[in-house]
Amino acid sequence: MKRTADIVRKVCWIVGSLYALVGIATPSLANGARPSWLQECRLPGFKDPTLCGHHSVFENRSEKGRRIELKVVVVPAKSPNPAPDPVFLITGGPGQAATDLARFANRSPLGSQRDIVLIDQRGTRGSNPLICDLPDSDRNLQSYFEDVFEVSTFSRCRDALADRADVRYYTTIQAIQDLDEVREALQYRQVNLLGWSYGTRVALQYAQAYPERVRTLILNGTVPVNFRNPLPHARSAQQSIDAIFAACAQDTACNKAFPNLNQKFQQVLARLNQAAAGTIVRHPVSGEPENVLITKPTFVEALRMSSYHYDQIPLIPKLINDAYQGNFALLAEIIMKRNRSRAKFPWGMLLAVTCSEDVSRIADDEVESATANTALGDYRIRRQMKVCSVWPKTTLPDSYTHTVALPVPALILSGIQDPVTPTEWGEEVRKILPNSLHIVVPGGHIVGGGCLTSVQQAFLEAQTVDQLDISCTRSVKLLDFAVLD
Repeated sequence: MKRTADIVRKVCWIVGSLYALVGIATPSLANGARPSWLQECRLPGFKDPTLCGHHSVFENRSEKGRRIELKVVVVPAKSPNPAPDPVFLITGGPGQAATDLARFANRSPLGSQRDIVLIDQRGTRGSNPLICDLPDSDRNLQSYFEDVFEVSTFSRCRDALADRADVRYYTTIQAIQDLDEVREALQYRQVNLLGWSYGTRVALQYAQAYPERVRTLILNGTVPVNFRNPLPHARSAQQSIDAIFAACAQDTACNKAFPNLNQKFQQVLARLNQAAAGTIVRHPVSGEPENVLITKPTFVEALRMSSYHYDQIPLIPKLINDAYQGNFALLAEIIMKRNRSRAKFPWGMLLAVTCSEDVSRIADDEVESATANTALGDYRIRRQMKVCSVWPKTTLPDSYTHTVALPVPALILSGIQDPVTPTEWGEEVRKILPNSLHIVVPGGHIVGGGCLTSVQQAFLEAQTVDQLDISCTRSVKLLDFAVLD
């Protein structure tokens, strides 16, 4: 009997070792292996059941105490024989909720062979969201045209959040620990990290902390760990608008419709330096016309935000030309539509991350040189620094910005017209990822489309950038510029 038991134990050990060697993990959640807190759910627009739940973590792991419920959605792989390593999609902001992208995950070819896991980072929509009460109101449309970074607004927010959150523990450091707890709870041995914007910082920090648990990295709109938000925003936005001017000048229709666009832009800025521009918008509920004012910072920030989006970049030359002619109506409609939803954004989470991790590392005497000769200037950074002066912060470990080379296979994607994570940042990150490929294509912040999706899918399957076919990227181009009313 003893000899039989020894043989059984030896066989189990050999089988277990073989599983580890070939990378076989617990079966995919698509095959039914899941913790009790994750249950089937029906999401709007989904044909098949999805898996939803909340995973409990400590807000402050060193002191235990209060817990946070993290919202988790798993979109099971479409294949009946899925790969054991899922895609963890990590979104940007900081402050965007990953589970808001469930429909994208359900449609994405990246989910054909793999589960896609969405975790609302602590402080975002489904995970104790740090929402602040903004003065925005349909009763005063001008409120949508004012800057959000007001010290009085966020002093009140700080005090209001104190009863249910210690905002010092809502940083990237806690987020990557949360991510690993969820990974372990879902019994995945390795994961593929797909990071967008700030989510690339989370992915890089996670890979630095847990390199053996990362199978691949896909970084779209890459944020280096040592990036100091929002210090480079003005310079990056200027590079983006200059790239759009260059693209318009090289486009026959755009150049004909909007010649000398840069000079017109400079004249608009000069006028707005003297006085705000008045225009009329339709009330979003009543439809009645109302007067609003657009200041220079509002104008430049609106263009910066438009250049984030692939489908809005084509409008920018027209918006500038309209403004040159004294017509701000279309721009005002865009601003109002965009800013009417900003009250739902967890600004407290954005401050929890940026005040501790970014602004605290910005010296006052750096601002002038960093923002000189840019349209945005020092307006944004100065206001955010003032808000951070009243916001609770955590002390970062000395090793926070220290990075080591990671052998993990990585794909880095950048847009030429990106106003916030320019292509040189992708190059900077590539230096610590020796097994990586950096693809640069026309586009704004977060590049996509069928070509890049197929490249990402091929990379996931191959687990290497060697001999990866990226020939389709040569045909990626901007959408045609809007030249007609």
